[in-house]
Amino acid sequence: MVSAGKRLYFKDLMIPFKTDAEKINYTEVQLQWAQNNEAQIWEYFVERELLYSSDSKLPGRFINPAPFSKFYLAEIDNESPGRIGQYIGWQIVRAYMDHNPDISFKEMLNMSAEDIFNHSKFKPRK
Repeated sequence: MVSAGKRLYFKDLMIPFKTDAEKINYTEVQLQWAQNNEAQIWEYFVERELLYSSDSKLPGRFINPAPFSKFYLAEIDNESPGRIGQYIGWQIVRAYMDHNPDISFKEMLNMSAEDIFNHSKFKPRK
């Protein structure tokens, strides 16, 4: 997730004139869904201990391109955009950079995902 977040944060720096939806290749509706459901997505990941999981199926469910993310919850699977893990990773990297203004982009790129996550102070939108 954080690796994908780094790539999307790079787009923040290089193409700031593009919308967030354009940067992540979502429609405005998909981006709005991700923003509106950020806290529930985060809760899902935390409760099921997916953040540090090595389950080989997780990239297919939440990182790789797909028509929707696979929470295996009928009420949201068809509504959720694909690659929701990339979106959450992007928000973690943004939070990290916001809370660590003395860290350069290059320094952040060389940091481990775990360090970024642990020092991001990420709190999902409610």
